[in-house]
Amino acid sequence: MTGASPIVIDLAAVRKVLAAARALGGPVGTSIELCILTLALPWEVVAIRLERIQWRDGVVPVPARGGRERLLPLPVGAKSLILRIAGEGKGDGQAVTAGRGEPLQAHRLRLDRVLPALAAARGAPLPPWNFHGIRASAAMMMKEDGISQETLLAIFGKVRRGSNTPWEESQRERAVAGIERWNAIVTER
Repeated sequence: MTGASPIVIDLAAVRKVLAAARALGGPVGTSIELCILTLALPWEVVAIRLERIQWRDGVVPVPARGGRERLLPLPVGAKSLILRIAGEGKGDGQAVTAGRGEPLQAHRLRLDRVLPALAAARGAPLPPWNFHGIRASAAMMMKEDGISQETLLAIFGKVRRGSNTPWEESQRERAVAGIERWNAIVTER
């Protein structure tokens, strides 16, 4: 269950995982909540630095494969979560720890390490899931909701094959609008 093959789940299951992450709290619960709200992977979420968040644009640069960076779109819910943890957002350091204490390492978010804590916080077992599965599930749900393939590519920081074009203004706007739609779906807004 900790491998990279997506374990696709339905919306009710995604909401259960989100509720469990919120109940767990702390840096681990916050990281899992941010993974769901932003559709980022754990190593991207723990790389969010307060001083690099572009609050007005709703994005933050995070590492991407191949030594590059990508812009991670931050929905209003994710920005609110970060502000609730970090205060007014003027500090620096790792967002999920508000720059205090030891930074949370991505290996602490391995499912075999967090599933027992999530189940205990929820008070019940969770359905099988993984981070890639939540992303795949979200992509399917957003397609059903009418979100275009181009918007999905922008949300996940991907470019079309053969393109080396850096992020353009339209991609950023598309990704931010698309991730807001995802948050409306998952939080029942």
